[in-house]
Amino acid sequence: MHPRILIGMWPLSGDFGRVSLQTIEKIIQKAVDNNLCEFDVAPSYGNGFAEMALGQVLGDEKSVKIYTKFGNHPFMGKNFSDVSLERSLEHSLLRLRRDSVQGVFLHNPRKEFSEYQNISKLFFKLKSNGYASELGLSGAKGYDYADYPWDSIDIYQQDFNLLYQNELLQKKECLFFARSCLATGILSGNINNATVFHPSDHRSAWLKGERLVSLVKRTEKIRDITGGLYPLPSLARRYVLFNNIVDKTILGVSKPEHIEDIIKDLDLGPLPDDIITVLKKEHDSDFGLEGERHLGF
Repeated sequence: MHPRILIGMWPLSGDFGRVSLQTIEKIIQKAVDNNLCEFDVAPSYGNGFAEMALGQVLGDEKSVKIYTKFGNHPFMGKNFSDVSLERSLEHSLLRLRRDSVQGVFLHNPRKEFSEYQNISKLFFKLKSNGYASELGLSGAKGYDYADYPWDSIDIYQQDFNLLYQNELLQKKECLFFARSCLATGILSGNINNATVFHPSDHRSAWLKGERLVSLVKRTEKIRDITGGLYPLPSLARRYVLFNNIVDKTILGVSKPEHIEDIIKDLDLGPLPDDIITVLKKEHDSDFGLEGERHLGF
């Protein structure tokens, strides 16, 4: 097993465009065959479809660890009441066809939820009942969680990639799960100024116009930094995979070949220190794009 990697199920949910169940089964099986046996999912991914697919393929396979979320419900939106959270987890377990999961994240709470005092009690109850071994927070990008009861959680999930590394100051004494390693495909090497997303792809609502142009500038700057020595998606994955701040990396996949790419990057190992230093410096200076910070990832 590769304990530092979770396969992210969101790209397989249909929220980025339709994916057949046959393709999903091939990807999941290929992951497990290559000892990638941990998965990240959520009830809202495809309105339950991602959990259902994972459950249909894997069932209660004991060698697999699954992390899901609660608070953002299929077809209903967000509800963080204790009763709603418990019901959400029960429904997730039914879709996943298992009695328990490795971990559960509170799913991106913002202003709709600030009464954290009951969370510690709920987390203790869920652990005591054997529903999950680890509980924590999946943070909304850019939101301040200074008032969150950090001493009550085991795991923290947040965006972290070559384009966005702004949340690490909120990391406390818990495991840090880095998500959006390829920045929802911006770092895939397949997006340019002319890219237009299908209406069924959630990116069609925000990755367009000035923001698309500005983000493409950033990816081009990253390529220039390395002189094209590394393929962009490999560079992005390795930057996160071997970062000493990151405990686990969530890698979304949408094709069986993406599993092969992950294995190759693991074999290649860390990037050279001088490349890492320059990439971090460029990120911190917003890639020299004065006045365009609001158009970043």
